[in-house]
Amino acid sequence: MENYKKSLTTGINFMYIGLLLSMLVTIGLVIYSYSVMDNSDIGDFVHGLQTGMFGGIFMALILGIVKSKKALKDENSLKQSYIIANDERTKFVFSKMSLTAVYVEHFFLMLAIIVSGFFNEVICLTLLVVLVISIAFKFSLYYYFNNMI
Repeated sequence: MENYKKSLTTGINFMYIGLLLSMLVTIGLVIYSYSVMDNSDIGDFVHGLQTGMFGGIFMALILGIVKSKKALKDENSLKQSYIIANDERTKFVFSKMSLTAVYVEHFFLMLAIIVSGFFNEVICLTLLVVLVISIAFKFSLYYYFNNMI
């Protein structure tokens, strides 16, 4: 249980670092967007999109910190958190779900590449690069974990 407490503490520290970095990036984006971007509709949309995404990151990190600190304070909460984190069935279901999600994502990316090719070459090539990077990332993780086991 001491190892799990140590890993939770390390996770909390990383979440604090992530929170600080995302705050700095958000402040930088706000300053950049108001000084460089024009006041067009697309500029406002992008600014709102970035602000909303970083707001979601803030909330996820804050909730993770609160949940982890709560688990560290209460022994029953710590045991329940440990059981949830190390449940074999949950890990198996998550790994199967993740693999299926990757295949579905690749299918829809391929479909988007085909459709966007009729309208805009830049978007088509951008989606193609995203697909290639995603597939390369999947195979590199596959070989890494295959050699690890």
